[in-house]
Amino acid sequence: MEIANALLAEGADEGKAIRIAIAKEGAEHRGLPTRDNDTWR
Repeated sequence: MEIANALLAEGADEGKAIRIAIAKEGAEHRGLPTRDNDTWR
C-alpha cells in the first residue's frame, strides 16, 4: 500500500501503481532484488 501511494503521489495512474506495488512487494517477500522508486516509470 505504501508503494502504491508513493507512486500515485508522483503521478502514476492507479492501475499501474497497484501492479507495480504488488510485484515489488512479492519480490521483496521472496528476497529478490528490486529497483528503487525513480526507476519504475
